[in-house]
Amino acid sequence: MAGRGLDFHEGIQPRFVSRLDLSPSPEELLERMHPKTRYNIRLTQRKGVTVAEAHRVEDLKTFYKILQETALRDGFLIRSYDYFLTIWKEMVKRKYAQLFLASYHGEAIAGALAFIMGDKAWYLYGASSNRHRNLMSNHLLQWTMILWAKERGCRFYDFRGVSGDLNPDNPLYGLYRFKKGFGGTLTEFIGEYDRVYSPFLYWLWRKVYPLYAQGFRNLLLGRKRRERALLGD
Repeated sequence: MAGRGLDFHEGIQPRFVSRLDLSPSPEELLERMHPKTRYNIRLTQRKGVTVAEAHRVEDLKTFYKILQETALRDGFLIRSYDYFLTIWKEMVKRKYAQLFLASYHGEAIAGALAFIMGDKAWYLYGASSNRHRNLMSNHLLQWTMILWAKERGCRFYDFRGVSGDLNPDNPLYGLYRFKKGFGGTLTEFIGEYDRVYSPFLYWLWRKVYPLYAQGFRNLLLGRKRRERALLGD
């Protein structure tokens, strides 16, 4: 159960997610949110931030640039642009997914990608520019996607992974708090089971490979930061 100090990802897929029931009306959904979340959504709108569905491949390029900026700031790796272009061609164009961009005075400052399968919608990727972060556009982005999913008959909106450790001292607690603010319920899945054929190789994969991967990740991020610094970006 929650609170056992479990990792963010038990395996390939997150074991814990935040899931929102979309059956209430939009007014009821707003009412069930944490007051601070509801306030931030309305404040973002009053400040002049707008969120729109993206329908041009140029918008995807804009989103990817913001995603690169986010990755450098927060220290994680991202997939190539070709990966997102495939999502665009195979899912967005076929109405299985949608890209959203938040803009302020004509400048794209954040973006998010969500997809629908059956009666459920999933939040996949999100990114925010270093500029105008005080406008908290991610709150309005999530609310727009929630309404989008509800309008398309979805029963649930899945915010994706959160930590199973609900200790406020957990470094990932802020992510859980942000998603919980929308009224989502912490949902635990059964998890994954590994069938071990080679105990030694399994030990290497579980203990040694994560250290190697983290070192490689730090090397790549350091190189990207140096390249950005040389370019004056």
